Amino acid sequence: MTCCWGTGRSTTPPGYVLYDLASRLFSPYDLNPMNVNPLRDLLEESIDFERLKQSPIKLFIAATNVLHFLDPALKSSRAEAMWH
Repeated sequence: MTCCWGTGRSTTPPGYVLYDLASRLFSPYDLNPMNVNPLRDLLEESIDFERLKQSPIKLFIAATNVLHFLDPALKSSRAEAMWH
């Protein structure tokens, strides 16, 4: 990822490198001991899971933080302007 930080050749912030390393060394369960999950609370308020269990519908949920993720291919002033 970055081997040359501080020499002017790296563009990767040291905070990102530290976060990336921590995410590889620790599981999400280690980093969230209080089991905080705001998406779960929102879904429990919005969806009747007991009713869903009895229906033939299979529900798959995925989440992406689009405000903090931009594919390198999309990093242009036009793409960044779309998200702000």
